[in-house]
Amino acid sequence: MLRRLELITDKVKELNGQKKGYENDVAEAEKQLVVQKNETVLATEANAIVELVAAEINSKVSAPLVKTTQAMVDSIFPGEYEVKMDFSTKNHRTHVDIYLDMDGVKIYPMDDDGGGVMNMMELGLRFAALEMSGQRKTLLLDQPLKDLSDEYLPLAGKILKRLSKERKVQLIIINHLKPLFPFADRTFHFKKDLATGRSLLKVVDNPELEEDYSTHTNKPNKMEGI
Repeated sequence: MLRRLELITDKVKELNGQKKGYENDVAEAEKQLVVQKNETVLATEANAIVELVAAEINSKVSAPLVKTTQAMVDSIFPGEYEVKMDFSTKNHRTHVDIYLDMDGVKIYPMDDDGGGVMNMMELGLRFAALEMSGQRKTLLLDQPLKDLSDEYLPLAGKILKRLSKERKVQLIIINHLKPLFPFADRTFHFKKDLATGRSLLKVVDNPELEEDYSTHTNKPNKMEGI
């Protein structure tokens, strides 16, 4: 009987020890849970701060971009479109959605056959980005108005010339549209000699009087080989 009591007593002590161990584990787990909750709160607050700062930066960035782009679009299509730029943050990365609003309808010129409007939007964004960069003001443009209707080309040429002078931006334009030739300060005519493979260059004083070399392959010229 005594032996049996001793065994029961030992078992109770063992169980009490296990209980204490479990209680310690629970207490430690509760501490870890509190720490994790605090870290979650801090992470949430940090993300909120990051998003707030990003929103402020995006607002400061978008304002001049939209302003210049809107002015460029309005110069050819006055009052028809409103340039809009929406920023969003996904997976800690900033995404931007640039589009046109026409009477409440969202329009993406590249998807809606709006090549001419797209040309003006691109020019506006390029001018704005160049000004914001603070770097040397030189823009190299490859046929920037290729999709603009012929009726608008003279006006677009005047706008580019005015912007170049007012904002002190040097424009180097690759262009095949003759209505734009008169607005260039200097015009260079390039032609590739198919026989030699050399590129030929000539400075043109009056591009409007120049003949189309592509239809006069045997026409002598005063070009310099480069």
